[in-house]
Amino acid sequence: MKKRSGRLILLLLITAAVFILTGCGGDLDTKLTVNDDLSGERQMTFTLDKSDAQNGIKGKSDEIKNDLANVLPDALTMEDHSAGGNIEIVFTLKFSDMDDYNKKVRDLYHAGGGFAPDDPVTWYKPDTVFAKGVEFEEHFNSKDLMVWFQNYLISKGYVSEKDRVHIFETTSCTYDVCGETGTASPVVVDSIKYAPFESINIYTDFNGPYDIDRKIEVVLPQSSMDFNGDEIKTFFEDRVTSDFEGEWSDRSGNAVFTISGNGLDADAVNEMMNGFCGIDDQDMFYISKEATLKYGGDKVTAGPDGFVNIANVFGESSGVAENLDLSDFIYDRSKKINLNYYVDDAEDYNGAVKFTDRSQTEVTNEGIEGEDGYKLFFNTDQPVFEVEYAYTYKYHADEMEIVLNPKRKGDISRTVNVHFTNRIEKNQLDSMKKEIEDCFQAVNGRFDTDEDMIVLKSLKSDDNGFAVTITTDVKADAGIRESDLWNIAFDADDNLAVTADTKALLPLFATMHVEDEFDTGIFSGSGIDNFTYTIKGIGKPVFDKDTENAAEKTGIDKLFGGNDHKVILTEVDPEQPVVISITGKRMSIIAAIIWGAALICLVAGVISVIIFIRNRKEDLNRPVNKAGEDNKEADSEDKSSDETAKAVASGTAPATTKKPEHGASSHVNSRTAPGAAPAVNKQPDNDQPAPEAAPKPVREAPPGSVICPGCGKILAKGTLFCGMCGYKL
Repeated sequence: MKKRSGRLILLLLITAAVFILTGCGGDLDTKLTVNDDLSGERQMTFTLDKSDAQNGIKGKSDEIKNDLANVLPDALTMEDHSAGGNIEIVFTLKFSDMDDYNKKVRDLYHAGGGFAPDDPVTWYKPDTVFAKGVEFEEHFNSKDLMVWFQNYLISKGYVSEKDRVHIFETTSCTYDVCGETGTASPVVVDSIKYAPFESINIYTDFNGPYDIDRKIEVVLPQSSMDFNGDEIKTFFEDRVTSDFEGEWSDRSGNAVFTISGNGLDADAVNEMMNGFCGIDDQDMFYISKEATLKYGGDKVTAGPDGFVNIANVFGESSGVAENLDLSDFIYDRSKKINLNYYVDDAEDYNGAVKFTDRSQTEVTNEGIEGEDGYKLFFNTDQPVFEVEYAYTYKYHADEMEIVLNPKRKGDISRTVNVHFTNRIEKNQLDSMKKEIEDCFQAVNGRFDTDEDMIVLKSLKSDDNGFAVTITTDVKADAGIRESDLWNIAFDADDNLAVTADTKALLPLFATMHVEDEFDTGIFSGSGIDNFTYTIKGIGKPVFDKDTENAAEKTGIDKLFGGNDHKVILTEVDPEQPVVISITGKRMSIIAAIIWGAALICLVAGVISVIIFIRNRKEDLNRPVNKAGEDNKEADSEDKSSDETAKAVASGTAPATTKKPEHGASSHVNSRTAPGAAPAVNKQPDNDQPAPEAAPKPVREAPPGSVICPGCGKILAKGTLFCGMCGYKL
């Protein structure tokens, strides 16, 4: 220690003598070393050769020793390497990184009584495969760091103020900065070559709270692959965890690396993102109840002046919190990236992105269209941030049927049937039913009507999902639009207008125009496969040049039966309302009654004529035989029998004797009643047949004529049918 102190004192004395007596100065040579990890040291060596140190002065060595120990800055260490009459002393500044280096440089500025720059050293050495080299620049030289030494010599009177500039006659600096070497003062190094990427795209699609599709996509220009393609490929392929696969593809001359997974839960998404970012963080991606409450809101809200909204009841609301650190993808000294975060445009997302400087930005999925049905949620150039957002996953409806029944007096009723493909548990169904009924009760209560105007008719599940039926019934005198019920209940933007010719009673036809704009998106989160819209009692559609195109677009000519019109559509987009515009014409009420009565009379008359002709033909076509003569004889016999019976009863009929049986001979009883006619016993001749009745005389027809057997009319010869009775000759 004594030897070192003696040399130092000798150095200072010689230096002072040289400055004062000869005006010659020393040299300040610097060697800067910066390692790859940005640690290193700065050695500043002050030398004075033997010839300049020949003349010296005596001084108080102990005093100089103590003063130097007191003024040496903490940032430096000092070693005396003097030998053979040459003076050499080394001041060393060691640093662990660039922040430490900047701090100690500022300390040396302050030790000399000067003002240090905020960043004496600016640097950038990216530790990624997207950039190679280093940027390093010192905004000072070694003389700036040794002002404290000059002040010491001047304060002790070894050097006058006017000779300050001669203390360090020459300065120089050699450097080795991360393998880049050279000589310069100040030191400036710029050896970075970049392999930038176009963008990082993250796509997120929620099919349910724990059914998530996630895709990460990195797009790099071909120039980057040419510069460092092998390392870049290895870098990305190492970022894929065992449960996923990475794929390289070409897109318009760019190299695209994709990692994707479908039907993932929150833990699987977290695993994917940890691997991609190269971080082990169990909370990088998670489902957050706090985010749901903060950004999602209540499902059912009711107030005297506010909407009553249950649009979310046909779906599920969830919250997401995602902490992303993409520092490994920084490729330039701006320390920025280009990230695009996309979400499925079929759902509603809203939230906020929070940055490390405590700033935040509110976000919704209203950005530009992405690929495959995604919308840009937010874009950032910051590598580290947190995003919290809530989303509402809407169930998927495959069938929807709307039946609108507008009455000509102004009453309107509607039935909406929706079938969803999502299978839900009974407790979910019960909860959904209660929410709908509570909401409709609030809606009906808001309008203060005697009867409920909007009603949940049914809600039931089946093997393929569940179905809901909702009805509305609005009276014309209620002063309420039917579409207002839907707008208030579902926070929708529906509009219904019905124009009917209610005065058209006497004219033959009356017209009705219905224009309905219905928001199907209040139910479904996807395209509806089958959509049916029926308008009851509108009549036959009327087309004109103005409505022809619109009618064709809405399928207005699909089906028409009776006075009802049915529109059938497929693949209805829930993002766009269904617009139905139909003008129908139907018969007026009075005309319908008149035409109906006339039709009934006409039908009754036709039926009567048919029945008369059929009966008449049956009578006339009956065969002519002796039935008439037989009937006459039967009538004669019946008459004779009646007369005989009367005579017997009065005692005036002649007595008859019954023919004996078994061939016994008959005899005449000589005894007769006094005054009675003599009894006559006539024995019929069994061998002689009874005489036949004489034939009925037939009238002869004049020459060239015939007589109709049916009615006796004289007809021309050759006539086939009798015009009088219809008899077929």
